[in-house]
Amino acid sequence: MLRTNRRDYSPQQYIELLYTNYRHEHPLKIYDPLNLIQSFCKTLQELWEVRHTSNLISFQLFKFNGRGLLQGKRDKADTDWTTIMAYCGGRIEKKGKCGYRPLVIGKHKTCYACGKLIDLLGNRN
Repeated sequence: MLRTNRRDYSPQQYIELLYTNYRHEHPLKIYDPLNLIQSFCKTLQELWEVRHTSNLISFQLFKFNGRGLLQGKRDKADTDWTTIMAYCGGRIEKKGKCGYRPLVIGKHKTCYACGKLIDLLGNRN
């Protein structure tokens, strides 16, 4: 869909297709206690909204972690995965883990050395 860039397309449509009830439980009647499928659909929607600024079309291979971490390679020959979407792994004093999300390539800074996304505080994710 990135290559066709259809205006009537939205990854949100996957949720309507996969879930048979309004509460969005049990995609295709499968038990999904961690809501990985719904999380993946939301990730796709968030990326679709920033597809132009993130230059998402340049990636060929993808790896998704159910916690909202999406990495990609621009070519099979790439040795390192580039973080495309992540959450903040930093800590906030007197609060604990930050967890801010989504950090998105093209919207947030990327570390030139490790390829991870950097939040406003400079934490690598």
